[in-house]
Amino acid sequence: MKQLFTANETRALDARTIELEHISSLALMERAAFFLARRCQYLVQSLGYEPIYSFVAGPGNNGGDALAMARFLSAGAQVELWYPDTPEAWSPDFKTQFQLLQSISPPLHCLPFVPGSSVPTVQEGRIWIDGLFGTGFNGPVRAHYRKVIEALNTLNAPVLSIDVPSGFPSDVNDLLDFDGLAVRAKYTLTVDRPKRAMLSAEADPFVGDLIEVPLPFHPQALDEQWPRAQHVLLEPEDLEAWLPNRTKHSHKGTAGTGLIAGGSKDSMGALALATKAMMRAGSGKGFALGPKNGAESIRLLVPEAQYLVGGEHFIENWPDLPGLQAMGIGPGLGTEHKTKNWLKEWMHRAAIPTVFDADALNLLAQEPTWMRFLPDNCILTPHPGEFDRLIGKSPKTPAERWLALPDFAQKTGAVIVLKGGVTAIASPSGKMYYCSLGSASLATGGSGDVLTGIITALLTQGLLPLQAALTGVLWHALAGSLYSKKYRPHTLLAGDLPNLLALV
Repeated sequence: MKQLFTANETRALDARTIELEHISSLALMERAAFFLARRCQYLVQSLGYEPIYSFVAGPGNNGGDALAMARFLSAGAQVELWYPDTPEAWSPDFKTQFQLLQSISPPLHCLPFVPGSSVPTVQEGRIWIDGLFGTGFNGPVRAHYRKVIEALNTLNAPVLSIDVPSGFPSDVNDLLDFDGLAVRAKYTLTVDRPKRAMLSAEADPFVGDLIEVPLPFHPQALDEQWPRAQHVLLEPEDLEAWLPNRTKHSHKGTAGTGLIAGGSKDSMGALALATKAMMRAGSGKGFALGPKNGAESIRLLVPEAQYLVGGEHFIENWPDLPGLQAMGIGPGLGTEHKTKNWLKEWMHRAAIPTVFDADALNLLAQEPTWMRFLPDNCILTPHPGEFDRLIGKSPKTPAERWLALPDFAQKTGAVIVLKGGVTAIASPSGKMYYCSLGSASLATGGSGDVLTGIITALLTQGLLPLQAALTGVLWHALAGSLYSKKYRPHTLLAGDLPNLLALV
């Protein structure tokens, strides 16, 4: 895991690194620009582009990064620089970087432009580096720079943005005022780690391929920030640290017992997927609870699990089954009145960690007052539409959902898993976690049912709700990503996912 920083936190981290290392802000800029230039070189070589660069610099420190990159790259490439002909607006470090450029030999081809009245001349056959604005930018883009961004967006040539596409916010809160004008980069070389807004759905048209460029901040500065972290990004290596361990003396009784409740007349596939995933993710003993008419299909599809009958065509009864460690409710459940009453009864008697998904969430949305009776240690796993129904309103943008998520988790006392291209998980404390490791292969019916089964299995094995949610989301995402590396993402079926878990 690593902390995601706001723009203010990034500035504080820069300042603390400067203080601890007894260096200047210019030295830190040089460090960042060196790593950016080296990563840019590697990218250009690996993609087979000619090393011919046009830099477009803004007057602030993001522009200073661009100037330093241009200086580093000029040693082995053809480089030209467009810079704003407004010296009174230049930051101190920009001025110093510009002076350093004037001293190199042979001199760099530097082209001044007056924002608004003249813009860089678009040329093909070269790579354009966007260094107009960075994380300190507050939109909307002023009129005199709009033409520059519009010119970059007309290029039939790759555009690489430094740190963040110019004009695009770095903080999610600022997305609410974003007017849609920003550089549409093919690649974004982000310094150290992504900015939170760049993980949002709104970022897709602008960020392109997001490439992290490590910047060695002082370890103490990072350690000091961690206790205050409110936004955390999951990483692949977290999975190995979090998955439950087994010994050679483990047996099915010590690996936990879980149950998936769902299915209804003519709708048994979701229950089968979730139950299969629960067994594959490590539940020692597993049960599926559903209607009588689905018994045979579950026995055929998931012979490892035992089937319990909860009604004729829908679940309406609760059989006595002691010894459960966790339960998942919702896949294919339906919203019949008798099922609704059964869910209400369960919520009042529940004494084990429970995952609410699919129709269980839809039933909760029909009865908002039931939120007060959510059992302790529960997890809700809505997709965006289900989340909107739960909170009782329709956010205008995906960013609004992320902003509403921590408050909803605090209000309900539940762990909330908001599924999406980047899945966001909110703890009851309001702390947010993000998983950006999934792939388009997961955009298929039933993948959410598989996630419910995985999380339920992890709960049965003793993980606490937040840890089970984080581990389940990460495992599920890496399984989808693994598939996409070998096959076309469009071809994944949700039924493939449980078997992929073994290969992650």
